[in-house]
Amino acid sequence: MVLFCPPSRARLEAPASDWLVLGKEASLPARLEERLGRPPRALGGLLNEEARRLKGPFLELTARLGKGADAASWWAGTLPGKAWDASDLFLLCCYLGVSWRLAAGGGSLTVVVEDPWLLCQLEEALAGSPSARVDAPRTLVPMRLQPLLLGLARRLKWASRTAWGRLRQEACWRGRPGGPRMEGVLIYSHLTARSLQGEEGWEDPFLPGLDKELSEDGVPSARLVYSDSTGFEPQLARRKAAVLPAILWASWGGFFDALAALPPSLPPRADLSGLPVGRLLEREWWHDFSRAGRCAYRLFLDCVRALLAEGRFRAVVMPWEAQPQERMLVLAAKAAGVRSVGYQHTTVPEFQLPFFSTEREYLESPLPDVLLTSGEQPARVLREAGFPAGRLKVGGTRRYAHLLKDGAPPALPPNGNVLIVLPIDPFHARHLTAALERAYPRGLPGGEFLLRPHPSGPEDVRRTRLRARLAEGPMSEALAACGVVVFTGSTAGLDALAAGRPVLRYRPERLLDVEPTDMFPDGEIPTASDADLRERLEGLRKAPPEGAPEALRSRLRQVFSRLDRAAWRGAVLG
Repeated sequence: MVLFCPPSRARLEAPASDWLVLGKEASLPARLEERLGRPPRALGGLLNEEARRLKGPFLELTARLGKGADAASWWAGTLPGKAWDASDLFLLCCYLGVSWRLAAGGGSLTVVVEDPWLLCQLEEALAGSPSARVDAPRTLVPMRLQPLLLGLARRLKWASRTAWGRLRQEACWRGRPGGPRMEGVLIYSHLTARSLQGEEGWEDPFLPGLDKELSEDGVPSARLVYSDSTGFEPQLARRKAAVLPAILWASWGGFFDALAALPPSLPPRADLSGLPVGRLLEREWWHDFSRAGRCAYRLFLDCVRALLAEGRFRAVVMPWEAQPQERMLVLAAKAAGVRSVGYQHTTVPEFQLPFFSTEREYLESPLPDVLLTSGEQPARVLREAGFPAGRLKVGGTRRYAHLLKDGAPPALPPNGNVLIVLPIDPFHARHLTAALERAYPRGLPGGEFLLRPHPSGPEDVRRTRLRARLAEGPMSEALAACGVVVFTGSTAGLDALAAGRPVLRYRPERLLDVEPTDMFPDGEIPTASDADLRERLEGLRKAPPEGAPEALRSRLRQVFSRLDRAAWRGAVLG
């Protein structure tokens, strides 16, 4: 009998029964192991096998659900974005598929399911199964009440913060500037504290050098700042000649419309590859409602529409990861008859679903008029997925030009330390540190762990129980202080390879494989799971490879090619 139960009721049916966990929380297996007295069964590659099987049907499902919906309302939501860091829907669907296979396999197994919505969906999917039993909650009322209250509280917080940011921005600018009178280019990029270093200028890690190149061609440009960016008002006001804060074009009517925006309704019954997913879709609706992001995206759309109607622009350029704010930019540009240009600036992993759609949805969704890719490999991946080929152009890399240096990386002296580079996603970061805690309960023999959190990551990942020292200085200093680099969910491994350091890629077995370096096979970038993390890491420490193989450098040049200024000029200026 396969028993599916929540963590609070987890138990072993017989002395020989196995157990495993389906959920994102990194510390849950360790707590259950202490209670149940035996380690969990490894999930192995089951999750990613199921993800590959369900990817196509899931894209078909989201396309079908969005058919006929209002474009602005639909694309401002979490479901059509399909992003793993904003929505758990695809992960839960994969858990559902794995559970179905485990139930069909029979045997004595306890499956601890973290999410109550998934338990209720399993109860419906496995009703009548003689080989499975589901210990589901009796009611989902608390699961609806929590996001309801959370959504109301977050909307009120967003409203007060955004209104105050608008008033503060106006005070710093002493009113709203008039729309640009020259026909120029509007450049949108993610604003962070490092973007505004010094008294003037804009340090852009995503689109570096673009404004300078446009200026050399006699084309003026201006930086567009996201309407939800607050706390930077004085710094932006000192850059009036080159910056346009979108919030200054917000109307109070648009503000209240955004505050009242609700997710589109979803059908109570739907199936994915033969499995019912209606409960999971309801969960997604409540999850969307619980976030204030929808309000921010809708206000941003209203602001950009007003700005483009007032100013004179020939193009809007943006980094492209198919995020909601980027789709809002495309919708606003299309309404104003302005050319939109996206820049695919990093990589296109297999399960980075925002990049992927059905062929029909590609034609109907708000895509940029031209998408400049960082190299031929991502352009090929997108073409094969159905992205309109006429909109794709290889532009070369701006962000990762440092990876294309000729010749082998420099040889660095051996070092017993291990650098752990954490990704921006908190769950992938916690899974990596938890795996290292289990593998090295007494710390790293013959060296020390150096922990480098993502600058935009959560604070709690710094408080890991792993015996490690924080490495928060420049990346070059951290690389010089280590002998091996361990990473997950980040392109940091490529930086380490370019610096001549051996790397180990970690893939957590209970999370989707969204590794940005997944186009490099295990033979080129060594890869470890929970089961063999210490063995693979110690092997690298004892016998590091001699430099990056030529096959890896050749593949890297396919992912990131040299900047093609003519391609950029043609895409942006038409």
